Amino acid sequence: MQEMVSIIIPNYNNDRFLLQCVNSVIEQSYEKLEIIIVDDASVDQSKSIIQELMRRDQRVRAIYLEMNGGVSHARNIGIEYAKGTYITFLDADDMYSSSHKIEREMDEIYEQAIKGRDVAAYSRVVYIDEDGKALSGGAKEGECRSGNIWKRLLLTADTTIIPRDYCIKKEKIEELKGYNEKRSLYEDYELTLRLSKHTEFIYTGENGTAYRLKKNGLSDQSRRESIRVFEKIFEEQIQDKNYLIKKYYRTIKRLRTLKANLKNDIYLLLSRRRK
Repeated sequence: MQEMVSIIIPNYNNDRFLLQCVNSVIEQSYEKLEIIIVDDASVDQSKSIIQELMRRDQRVRAIYLEMNGGVSHARNIGIEYAKGTYITFLDADDMYSSSHKIEREMDEIYEQAIKGRDVAAYSRVVYIDEDGKALSGGAKEGECRSGNIWKRLLLTADTTIIPRDYCIKKEKIEELKGYNEKRSLYEDYELTLRLSKHTEFIYTGENGTAYRLKKNGLSDQSRRESIRVFEKIFEEQIQDKNYLIKKYYRTIKRLRTLKANLKNDIYLLLSRRRK
């Protein structure tokens, strides 16, 4: 018997991409879904698109926030209203690249449950441009891992191997009080780190989310803020941890700085590789 999976889609002024995003969820082979769109006080045409989607598919639900509270707040509202035993997230400007994404992840969860293991499951992230065309890059086979991945996530400088949009029991996220609403940068990475301390992650080996890379990069000020926030999360995670991790702090800090710079230029790099 299938368990209900709640897919939470925070949206703020993404009317250009919202239809494609939600259609990729509606087309999933795993049918026992509810699709919760949390509109964070959009001022574009998002509301009319959401209303049309609800008319087309009764699994689509909408929550309209009166004031913009940021993506972490929107996701936490979605968690509060979700009815599913399992939960996952998808940004409104991204989409699923495979119609079997949820099914494959839930198959892994069910298989591990038979063995007495309560796990989260995730798939490979691929990149698309603003028009939804596939770009080269992303995680290569063998780079993603299953099991206890906390230390690997903490020490990696490669964002392509960080789990995104994984299926996990709702109660596990509730136990950790959801997303940190004080953060709007790396809030998903922070939550994944906190979850991976207590939960094993299983990699399906399949394509999952298509992450949309946009042409407008961050300013120098925004880059410095990104680096500062990333380092803050790292410092919080290594408090009271073993000497081995603390020993490599300076090296990892430099890698984080390099990673933040590269991430903001990745669209340009991948575009060049296509030519």
